[in-house]
Formats: sequence, C-alpha cells, structure tokens
Amino acid sequence: MAGPWPLRYSEQFCLTVSLDKSPEEVMAIYGADPGQARLLPMADAPYVPPPDTTLHVGHVGEWTFGIDFDEHIGSTKQVMRDLSEQGESMILFRTAKALTVFHYAVNGRIAEWFEPGYPPSSRGVSPHQFSQRVHELTSVGIHPVSACLQVIARRTGRELTTEDAHGPLHTVVIEKPDRAALEHPEPLLLFPVHLRKNSRPLGRRLHTGRRSAEDA
Repeated sequence: MAGPWPLRYSEQFCLTVSLDKSPEEVMAIYGADPGQARLLPMADAPYVPPPDTTLHVGHVGEWTFGIDFDEHIGSTKQVMRDLSEQGESMILFRTAKALTVFHYAVNGRIAEWFEPGYPPSSRGVSPHQFSQRVHELTSVGIHPVSACLQVIARRTGRELTTEDAHGPLHTVVIEKPDRAALEHPEPLLLFPVHLRKNSRPLGRRLHTGRRSAEDA
C-alpha cells in the first residue's frame, strides 16, 4: 500500500505543484524540451553531473507536480513566476545549506513564503493560511517537510504518495540552465512587502549565517 512521499529524507530538492498546467507546459517553463522527455520510473532516471539537472513531472487531478534534486531550478524566480501565471503554484525546497522554504505563488507573484517550523519567518497572507497550518503541525512534532506535504495535500485534495514518487514520470534532462537569468526575470517576481509579524530576530542571522528565503 502506498504511503506518504518520504521527501523529508532528501537532502536537496525542489517540489512544485501547479494548478491547470499540463506536464508539457511545466517542462517548458523549466526550460526543458518536452519532446525529449521519456516516461521512466524515478529510480531509472539517468545521472547527470552538475550543472545539469533532471526534471521529473507527474500529475494529480488538476495539479501537475515537478521535482528536481541537487542542482534544482524549480525555486528560481522565473520558474515560480511562470508556473503560477493565470493560476497558482506551491513550491517547497531545501538547499545545500539545509534551508527549507515554502512559497505559495498566485498569478505571477508570491502570496506567502516562510521557513516551516520558524513562525517569525512568515511573510504574506493567503486564504489558505499555509504558514499558520504548517506551524501548527510542526509545533506538535511533525517534520517541517512532512507538514508542508500535508498542507499541499489539503489544497490539492490528495496526498503525494510513494507511488507518485516512483512513477513512471515524464523525465527530461535540462542541460546547463542559466541560473543567473532564471533568478532575474523580466518582469520581476513580486514578493510581499511586509512581514506578517515581527521581523526575523537579528541574532538568528548573526549566529547562523543562514540566507533569507528571497536569497535562496
């Protein structure tokens, strides 16, 4: 029996879940050629060295998910902007520096973003209250990534499972993506201006050296 996707054990990844986008549209937004994609189990996907990345794409009802690991580009500003154009997208990623961030984008702008498990990081609001729901779950001991997957499932109507993760999924290699261009699109991806609550304590930045979510 399929269980929840154990994404919490992945060191670096970016998962995007987008409404009313076909797998082909999602692959094109990432900069891949949909015509080069193959349906493969995730375990059979080819290894590619950096800076290339392998994108895996599947769908759950009206929603299409994409995931790439290590040198992921799903969290770049251009990809997040375009995935949410005329719709919405939820983006969950973890960086090489162990920074985990959730973004909720609507119509080309970020409505909410936060570090799951750290309420002072919350910025923006939406009717779905992703930040509040995630922090409620993490406060009772649920892993931050697992908490995010639960709120994503609440929005889509079904959780992502091990069966979804194993595939087969549309699989395509993106060769040498231009990350600098992807992080500085025109028009810009807009973020909420003000923190919902008090700004992040300065001491957290000074003592951990962690980057903010906008810089990730």
